[in-house]
Order: sequence, then structure tokens, then C-alpha cells
Amino acid sequence: MNILPKKRWHVRTKDNIARVRRDEAKAAEEERLKQERAKLAEREARTQLLRERAKERLKTSDFISFSGEAADVSIQTQGGHVNFFQDFEEGIDECKKANVEHDKEKREEQEQYEKKIGYLTYLGQDTNEALARMVKLHDVKFYKPDPRAIYYMALQKAQHKLAVVRSDSSIEIWNLKHTPYVEEIIPCISNYNIQGVVWSTDRLFSCTLEGFLHEYNLATLSVKDSQTLVGEAGYCLDINKDNCNIAVGTENGYLNIFELTDENEIKFVKFLDKQEGRILCLKYDHTGKFIISGSTDVIRVWNVDTGSAIHKMTTGRTQLQKSTIVWCLEVMKDLTIITGDSRGKLTFWDGKIGSQIESYQTHKADILALTLSEDEDMLFCAGVDPVLMSYAKVKIKEQNEKWVKSIQRKVHDHDVRALLLVNKKLYSGGIDGYLACSYHPPRTIVRYPPVTQNNCITLSRSERLLLLQYPNYLDVWNLGTTSKTPNENGFYNLTNSVRKLLHLERPMKNDSQEKYTETIICSSLSSDGQWIAFSSILGCRLYQFFRYEDDKPQIKPVKSFPLESEACIRLNFTPDSKELIANMVSGNIVAVNLDDLTIKQTIETSAYFSNVVLHSTISSNGKYLVVADIASNVVVWSKHSKWKYYYTLPRYNCTPTALGIQPTTSSLWIAYSDHKVIEYSLPQRRFTEFSQTLDTRKIETHINKDFPIRNITFDLNNENVVVLHDDSNIVVINNNVKSAESPSKKVKKFKSSEVSKSNKPRITSLKKYQHLVHLEMLADDEIVAVEVSPLSLMEKLLPCLKQNTFGTK
Repeated sequence: MNILPKKRWHVRTKDNIARVRRDEAKAAEEERLKQERAKLAEREARTQLLRERAKERLKTSDFISFSGEAADVSIQTQGGHVNFFQDFEEGIDECKKANVEHDKEKREEQEQYEKKIGYLTYLGQDTNEALARMVKLHDVKFYKPDPRAIYYMALQKAQHKLAVVRSDSSIEIWNLKHTPYVEEIIPCISNYNIQGVVWSTDRLFSCTLEGFLHEYNLATLSVKDSQTLVGEAGYCLDINKDNCNIAVGTENGYLNIFELTDENEIKFVKFLDKQEGRILCLKYDHTGKFIISGSTDVIRVWNVDTGSAIHKMTTGRTQLQKSTIVWCLEVMKDLTIITGDSRGKLTFWDGKIGSQIESYQTHKADILALTLSEDEDMLFCAGVDPVLMSYAKVKIKEQNEKWVKSIQRKVHDHDVRALLLVNKKLYSGGIDGYLACSYHPPRTIVRYPPVTQNNCITLSRSERLLLLQYPNYLDVWNLGTTSKTPNENGFYNLTNSVRKLLHLERPMKNDSQEKYTETIICSSLSSDGQWIAFSSILGCRLYQFFRYEDDKPQIKPVKSFPLESEACIRLNFTPDSKELIANMVSGNIVAVNLDDLTIKQTIETSAYFSNVVLHSTISSNGKYLVVADIASNVVVWSKHSKWKYYYTLPRYNCTPTALGIQPTTSSLWIAYSDHKVIEYSLPQRRFTEFSQTLDTRKIETHINKDFPIRNITFDLNNENVVVLHDDSNIVVINNNVKSAESPSKKVKKFKSSEVSKSNKPRITSLKKYQHLVHLEMLADDEIVAVEVSPLSLMEKLLPCLKQNTFGTK
């Protein structure tokens, strides 16, 4: 290998390096000359164009004739007097004409500004082709929620549920059984700071910096029970394999042991011997008899029965004055302890004798997260250095085993705070807020953006208002109007520009008198734009919205609102804006009359639903109310003088992710988590024939199989056209199949052989978005698309760990 630099063809010889530099300099000079020639040609063309325009404007040749014959305007009056202001009086002077070039430049600047804010209304060529007609597309890109980092994750294996703790201490419950989606969100309660989360069968627990162990009620999205910790702030917690004991590490070095009783209660058992310094991470071993804790410079092995530490292992320091912090750890069945620390080292320890086995310098900065496969043959780690590093266990000799470096992945650009390995799929999350799923083979990376998947956008078609829901506040925008005809470039000019009308938030104070903002669970805007409602965990709020042509919009809170002290999961206004339908956390459905602000009707739903309500929608004629829960129970109520139970749809084994009611035919469209789409005729109480012809596999070829269908909307001019969308794709289904059967209360089963191939629907799709949040028809020829730009999420983050790439300084 030492003779390679002596070869003439070696790339690092002086001659070859000099030759490359000469070629690069020559290419740069040629490119410079080419740019200068292009600029010169452009200047000459622009000069010639200006000269020709000047000739046309003056209506003369290159030279102005001073002879009387050439003059086409006389400035002499009939009396013989000379009138020097005749051109101004007759209005033929050039100064009175509009500056066409200046107006065009101003118009182009306005279009460029509208493009930057993402609002410019234009003819979407792809959308037109999909809908088979011309529509105006409002491309809304000013919805910019703040990215909420992922701090902790916990898996419930039996029900395939993943609890994700965000930086605002809200907890998202993801269902991973089919397509990952958010089932419910537990909002931040009283400004608590969550430091860890665990599952015990179907019970969810967390510890906080305020010194509490919380158990959550997933049905009411609230805290069910709280226990005070010994040792002030809680930093970590874990549960044993039998799901009967929880250990919590605290600020003052105490390990708190709690017992989960059969009566679904939390009982404090004891605390172990006090150690010096805070406990930052802990894990139960496989037997539940030992607890391994990590803190500054030390790893300890605790005997749960005696309450004392049996082993103390020191990590060592890279710098004498800089402590080594053990951020995370895992425990194997043979009591081998794996730790990740602030030096970026992955260390293996023998917990039986309390000694170090081996250590690897895997990262350039702190390791914040570790995860171990169920068979304990694969290990993943990451941290401030966001590279996901994997290690595999291999056999060297007959009984000797060794951990060796395997593959590495670059999924995130910022710190990785949580890792979980589920069915050979690695779920990771961190500061950027994306929940990433990566696996191999095949090499796949899916990134779920930190955007609320539930209904966070409400559109008022008649008033052209757009309600945008953020985690802690609401914004109302006026979409404005456009010209009737497009300009030369195919763009529609805005006659009334877009503007923000309202910013609504509700500041609160916790028990320590610290200010915080209420976390919003759901919100809604009435069809006439006069009512705004939202709900937090503390209760539901109703506001009256006033708009005037000259003055600024005003908002007035409604006092003595009957639902002010009760939280809601979903809110819907009726199309006539006379009633507010609220799905309460308690499970009931309440109808509030907006004329006198009284409760008009309360519907008991315990006989219909077995879980939390996920979706609710009202038909455009105000006749049908459809509500669906997480357990895939879809129930319909019809409107007479009051809401009356109408029908319950057959239950499917997957959870619905989107609902929509066709305005003309009153057909209910439902999309499920496995991408199955059905159409159900509400007037006839039966599945349509088209629902039997629609193949789920054909739909999956047009959408992203890793993302759920977020929304269903309909073409207001064509009842046969249905529009679906996920995170990045828009799918248009052209339904030409009509149900010819007579109305029946029973669901008729169709055979695939009865449906001819010619009746299969036409499905088209387009992919032009990255994070499409909402898509809905605004008018017959207008459609609104709300998109969150990935760049707007990244620009709000702090700089990531800077690393030098190969060959650069």
C-alpha cells in the first residue's frame, strides 16, 4: 500500500492535483465569460424593446419632424390665439395616461409576495386534470404550527399502542396495528412537566418534575389518580415484567416503589436507601428483584427486597473536571447492563459481579436513548449526535459472544430523545418533532410530521373564513376573492387580499400562579362565521364573532355558557348555525340552542359506544349526525324536532380515520386505518353497490400506504366525484355506479361476479404536497388546500450538532 502514492495514476500526486486545479480554473473562467455574454445579450434586447415601445407610444419615427405637415395637433384657436394647455384640456397628454410598465412591475411584485406566503390563488393544472374540470386552488401555506419535540415513548404490546410525550407535556396515543395514526391526545394538565411514561396493560402512568406519579383516564383525557413522590422531582420510572410494581427515581436520590392493586389503585410501598445525586434513568431486571439506576458518574444495582445497593460501578471521565452523566440504560436477561453516557460511549457491564465488560465510542456527543430487541440480539442507540447506530451480537467461539457494529442510519438532523423497536421496526423521535419509522429490508424511512391529525381546520364557505387550530390558540383568516378571469400566466389576481382577522388564546394560571395557555382539544367555526367554539380540558368556550367593513373584527365571549365547565372531544355547528353539537368527555352528546344558549337535548351514548369518540360530522342538509369512536362503532342520528337514533353501521375490525357525507345523495363515506373505503347510503340504510366494487388494493396504489387517509371531500358540481387525501397524495374517485336496489333495512351482500368490470370506478391521483393537512371545496369552482411546509418546521428549530464532512474544514 505504501507504493501507491508513487504511481502516476494516483489521484493524490502533485501533478494530478495541479492538473485538476487548472481544469477547474479554466472551467470557472469559461462559465464567467458565458454569463457575461448572456448579460450583454439581455441588456441589448431590453434596450431594443424599450426603444420600440417608446416609438409606439409617441407614434412617430426615429426623428421628430418640425414641419407643419407632420404636426397632427393644432394648438391655435379659432381666434388666432395660441393655447399651450390645449393637450391638458382635451385629455390627450401623455402624462394623463397610466404607466403600463410600472403597473406591470407592481403586479409582478404582488404576485411574488403572494407566492412567498403561499396564498396565490391559481389554476392547479394537476387538480384540474384529476377533477376533469377547471377549478381555482387556494394553496394555503401560512399554517405554521411550532414543531413540538418528542421526549419519551412507551409501547403497549397487546393493543399495539404507542404513547408519545411531546415537549409541551401532551401525550399522543398512536395505534400501530395497521397504518400508524393518532387515536387521542391527552393535553397538558396544569402545566406539569412529564419526565417519563410507562404502560401497565391498559393503564398509563407518568412522573413529573413537580414530584407526582400520575395515572391517566384515557376515556376522559384527564388525570385519574396522583401520588406524591419522596425526593421532590421525578426524573425516570419503570415497571416490572409482572406489571404490578412501579419504581420512580427522584431529584434527591430516592427510589420510590409503588404497587398497582387489583382494584386499579396506586399504593405506596417504600423507598430504597438514599443515594448521592439525582437518579436520571432506571430499569427493572427480568426477575423484578433488582433495579439498575444511572446517575452522575455511577451505575448502581439495587436489591428491591433489602432496599440497598449491592453494586456500585463508576464510569470514569474523559476530562477530570467534567462529570460523566449516564442518560439511558437497558438490562438483559443475564443481568448484562448496557449504558449510554455523555461521553458518547456505549458500555457493557456485568451486573452480577459489578464490573465493566467492554466499551465503544459510538457517537461524538451524548447518547440519550437506547433500545434492545426482544431476542436481545440487536441494539440501537442515538442522542445529540443523531446518527442511529446499531450493534449486533455475534458468536466468536463456542460460548463466547461479542457485540459488533452493524448498520447506521441518518433519519433525524437534530437530537434523538427516544427509541423503540417494535416488530423489527425502529421508531425514533427527538427535537425535530417527527416520529420516524425505519426498517430494513427493504430500506424504508417514514417520517410522521408534528401536525395534529385530527380535525384542526374549519371552513366557512359562505363567509370565506378559515379557522386554523394550533395547540394553544386559534387563528381566523379571510380567504378573500379573486378576479373572474386569469391573467397571462394563468394566475387569478386577488381583488380582496388574504388577511388574518383574529388571534384567540386563553391564558391561565396554575397552582403556583405561573402563567400558561390552555391546550385546545377541539374547535369549530359556524357556517355563517358568527360563532367560534373551542374546548380545553377545563371546559368549553363559546365566542360571538363580529365583522364590520370599516372597523376591525371584534370577538365577545359568551357568559353563562352551559358547557363552560365540561370538556368536549368534538364540536360541530349545524349548517343553519342555530345549534352546537358537542361530544362530551363524559360520553354524552349535547345539543345547545344558540338563540337562547340553553341545552336543547342530551343524548345518552353508553349503549352505542365502548370507547372515546374519534370523529363526528353533520350532513349539509342538517338531517344526519354521524359519530364514530375508536372501537369502530359508527352511529347515525336523524333530525326531526330533536335528534333521534337512526341506525348503527356494521362494525369493522379497523378504526375509521376519516368521515364524509355527500351533500346531494347523503351517502356516508368512511376511510379506515387499513385504507378500506366504503360508501353507505343513509336514506336507504344500506351499502351501495359502488362500495362493493371499490378495491382497497387499487386505492393503495394511488396513496402512500404508510399514512392514513386524513379527509374526505366532494365535488359540489358532480355527485359522482369523491376526493380523498393523505399526507402527500390527493386521490379522486369517479363513481359512475348507482345502487338500483330498493330500500331495505338489511345490508345486502354482493358477490364479486355480479359486478361487471365495466362498472369499476376510475381512480386518479396527484402528488404535489408534502404535509397536506386539509382539502375541501370552497365553492363550485374553488378548492382550499392547507399545507404545512417542512421548511417552516425546520426553521423554528435550534441549530443541530455541527459535524465536519469529509474533505472540508
